[in-house]
Amino acid sequence: MATYLVRHGESEGNCHRGYYGRLDTLLTEQGMEQAREAAHELSELLKDNSAHEVAIFTSPLQRAFRTACILEENLDVPCQIEVVPYLTEIDFGRWEGMDYEEIKEKYPEECLEWQEDWINFRFPQGESFKKFYQRVEWCWKGLERKIDAFEGDSVVVSHGGVLKVIKLINENRPVDDFWKLKFSLGEVQQ
Repeated sequence: MATYLVRHGESEGNCHRGYYGRLDTLLTEQGMEQAREAAHELSELLKDNSAHEVAIFTSPLQRAFRTACILEENLDVPCQIEVVPYLTEIDFGRWEGMDYEEIKEKYPEECLEWQEDWINFRFPQGESFKKFYQRVEWCWKGLERKIDAFEGDSVVVSHGGVLKVIKLINENRPVDDFWKLKFSLGEVQQ
C-alpha cells in the first residue's frame, strides 16, 4: 500500500507573504481548485492500486483540513479522515502573520540570532526548528504504525514545513537539506 503526502492548497496567508504557521487561514478559491486537482491526481495514482479505502491524516488547521475534505469529496474510494494535532506547522509565535521586513524592523536582534542558528533559535513565544522537527518525527513514527496496520492507501495532508521534515526522515537526509526540498501548494508526493 502507498502513502501520499499532500500540501494544502493556497490559503489567504500564502497570498499575504507572511509567516503563517499556527495562524489559521482559509483556503482561497485557487486553493480549493488546487485541492481538487490533487484529488484528481490521487485518483489516477490510486487506480494502479487495489485500495478499497483511503485513510487521510490531516493537520487541524483549516487550510489543511479543508484540503483533506475536498480530497475526500473527490476521490472515488471510501475515505476516513483523522485529525492529527501534531501535524500543524511550526509555531512562529509573535512573528505569526508578519513578513520578513517587518520582523527585521521590530525584532532586529532576534532576527540576527535566527540567521546565525536557525535550528536552535526559538521564535518569540513560539517553538524552535529543533523542537518542531522532534514533534514531527514523534508524530510521524506514530502515524507510520497506523499506516502499516491499515489495509489501504494513506494520505497525509499538512503544511510545507511538516512535509519536508517527513521527507528528511523518510530519506534519511541531514537537517540542512530542509532548504533543498520543495513542496508546492496543492502538490502530491509519494
